[in-house]
Amino acid sequence: MPQIIFEPISKRLDVVEGISVYDAARQLGNVITSLCGGKRKCGKCKIQITKYKKPLPPLSPEENKLLSRSDLEKGIRLACCMLVNGDMRIFIPEESRVKSGRILEDGASIEVKLLPAVQKQLITVKKPRLENIESDIQRFLDQCPTGTQFSLDILQQLPRILREGDHQITVTRLDSKVLHIQPGDQTQHFYGLAVDIGTTTVVGYLINLRTGQIIAIHSFLNPQTAHGEDVVTRLDFAAKNDGLKKLQTLIIDGINSIIHHTCDKAGIDPQNLAEITIVGNTAMHHLFLGLDARYLALAPFPPVVQQSLDVPAKDLKLNVPSGCNVHLLPNIAGYVGADTCGVILAAALEQQEKFTLTIDIGTNGELVLGDKHLLVAGSCAAGSALEGAQIGAGMRAAPGAIERVRIDPETLAVEYTTIEGEPPIGICGSGIIDLIAELLRAKILTRSGRFNFKLTTAVERGLLRPQNGDWEFVLTPKAYTGISRDIIITQEDVRQVQLAKGAFYAGSILLLNNLSRSPADIQQLNLAGAFGSYIDKKNARFIGMIPDVELGKIFQIGNAAGVGSRYALINREMRERIDTVAHHVRYVELTTRPEFASEYARAMYFPHLDVKQRFPSLENDFLTIPKRVV
Repeated sequence: MPQIIFEPISKRLDVVEGISVYDAARQLGNVITSLCGGKRKCGKCKIQITKYKKPLPPLSPEENKLLSRSDLEKGIRLACCMLVNGDMRIFIPEESRVKSGRILEDGASIEVKLLPAVQKQLITVKKPRLENIESDIQRFLDQCPTGTQFSLDILQQLPRILREGDHQITVTRLDSKVLHIQPGDQTQHFYGLAVDIGTTTVVGYLINLRTGQIIAIHSFLNPQTAHGEDVVTRLDFAAKNDGLKKLQTLIIDGINSIIHHTCDKAGIDPQNLAEITIVGNTAMHHLFLGLDARYLALAPFPPVVQQSLDVPAKDLKLNVPSGCNVHLLPNIAGYVGADTCGVILAAALEQQEKFTLTIDIGTNGELVLGDKHLLVAGSCAAGSALEGAQIGAGMRAAPGAIERVRIDPETLAVEYTTIEGEPPIGICGSGIIDLIAELLRAKILTRSGRFNFKLTTAVERGLLRPQNGDWEFVLTPKAYTGISRDIIITQEDVRQVQLAKGAFYAGSILLLNNLSRSPADIQQLNLAGAFGSYIDKKNARFIGMIPDVELGKIFQIGNAAGVGSRYALINREMRERIDTVAHHVRYVELTTRPEFASEYARAMYFPHLDVKQRFPSLENDFLTIPKRVV
């Protein structure tokens, strides 16, 4: 097997041939920075290959796109793109190193110690004797702490497992409850799975509970999307006939797929999974458990349960030991769920000295505002337009999706990049944000969101053209696409973006109003979620999706909900902490407040109806951008 030496951390690793350097490094834990999880999108996993007996392979398309001339001159490559085909010595530059023991480098500094709630230990049980016949379970309990509890499953397995292990038995327990027993010494095989069930995507992290390290990751499109892109549509489906059972089965099958893929990739037996932690919005939480979620869609939107739960895996038909504990983080309200609790944990929001606004950007956008003294939270149904849905040419972030756009304001020349450099077949969320911002700068779009058909240059060049009584913008002519048709943005597409961005902004303002604060008081703004990691924060502010906060105070913190799930898995004190915090978070129902409609309507303008008051830093930029077509 090839061997990699990682410097300056002085780690050696034997790996299978053909694995990427990034995936190999993950076997050591989180040592190389990556915002995209090794998916060749972010360009953050930079490395230098200092020793390799074979000629280096040519640059991949992703490296050509993501690495600068300066990087290439230094011999920088991307760990996600470099496949191992022989012994290598790798140097990890400072900018690419993950700081040990820190949850998040941008704005969070929590030291995380390894203290899982479940424990795994070897015990030796006395063998039976003719002169003193004690039951198997009594001899087992004699070696356990006082008050140990066991299920019928454990009782049924005990005789066989005792004798298979020659009366040495590995016990997995949660507090006083025995979860699982195995013959012999299995204490080194101690794993857990942290899962983030998103409305659109699901991701699972396989964790070594002896070290706290991630050893495998698997993600996929939430299979429930076939029955609705958004939460409300899915809840409506769940309320009909056997819809709830269908949706639960889909997500259970999906998580079983995570179990299979991660365990197979890491070469471990799923029977060694001791615990699974779950986060997700309240609807995803309820559908996973098979709870009647219909009332989440009806005012006052009560959840079935708010507190954290511990459920045996056998009750959910997960392909793990029947007693494996499934821990679900608490929900805060009907539309602020366990995923928000994960974000709070990951970013340590309840410990922040700075007055912080955190926005988890997704189909169901959650917002948390405050500091160590008080947190308030709310939700705005932004829809899935910013994830590529509800847009004619929209698509999820996949090869061929336009992800970056620039328009020369003088010549109106359009430039763009696509994921993996493939011919364009559509536009994803980050590209949509860029495009709207660039259309505004080029004055092709007015602040009211209408196409400026009076801009004769755009019309004469065929960039703006009439269609069905309205106007549309041609982003890419069909000759340059991979779909043999033009990629266009319609007036209705712009409207969908206005609805989504207006919801986020209005929600932010209403939370601020609830605390009698203003955007000027925000000392830090976190953008969470996969989409929040890929968007251009300058353009997000330019179109008015987020409040007018200095760019240096805006941090993109990735899948913070998933991070929270992971840390609840490896540290029981964190789940105890979030139980307390969730109980004290003040929930604000945003959309039913009387001032929401007015604030929302004003936020539909780019960046806002009142630029001078709400976006003073952009006032000069918008002086020459028309408010409407005149």
